[in-house]
Amino acid sequence: DLDLLLKIAGQAVDLPKIEKKPLIINSEPKPKIGVIKDRAFSFYYPENLEALTGEGAELVEINSMTTENLPEVDALYIGGGFPEMMPEEISGNVALRQDILNAAQAGMPIYAECGGLMYLTKAIVTENAEYPMVGVFDCKVQMEKKPQGHGYAIQEVLAGNPFYPEGFVLKGHEFHHSSIIELSEQQQFGFLTQRGKGIADGKDALVYKNVLATYHHLHASSVELWAEQLVKKAKVYQENKLAKN
Repeated sequence: DLDLLLKIAGQAVDLPKIEKKPLIINSEPKPKIGVIKDRAFSFYYPENLEALTGEGAELVEINSMTTENLPEVDALYIGGGFPEMMPEEISGNVALRQDILNAAQAGMPIYAECGGLMYLTKAIVTENAEYPMVGVFDCKVQMEKKPQGHGYAIQEVLAGNPFYPEGFVLKGHEFHHSSIIELSEQQQFGFLTQRGKGIADGKDALVYKNVLATYHHLHASSVELWAEQLVKKAKVYQENKLAKN
């Protein structure tokens, strides 16, 4: 009964307006956050990108297949998508993969979700071949015929996570047809999975220095700390670079 539904909706009170003070909106120079956005990495909530600019960041789009070298950025945000659909083109951009690996080793903040997680492993393994990826993490990702994680997810942050305080809880979702294989026993995790599949042994989010890569997708409106922390980390990285120069 759509007429009744609209009538009831019209009786609802207005939602409170949320006033949020930007973290570093007036800071100069603005920290630059690279966003890998192309046919392979296409899943981004527009509000997530808006949240980053709202916190004072300048976004720089990067194409995983055609951008030859990593631009001058202070952090990376690699969203979800379907890198398994064009792994040869992604793998073929060796210079960019090497630049990203070097940046991770140098301490650049990198936040990766699902497709981004796949990109940061050593390789994507399909039914027919194995395609080298960035190699930040000592593991590979294997494509499966059925979904390996699908639905709402809840994560509790573990100690040593580069972006969130220990015990912080994130709500979001996961949807992936891949699984992580050949994972090092020494690999550090960032999340304890309260709901969802995660990566392995009830945990999610691979951690290396200032890099976090997870199957968990989040929306910035439900996890406001995400944008604040990523931009803050980018600003610190930028200031450290300027100080060295």
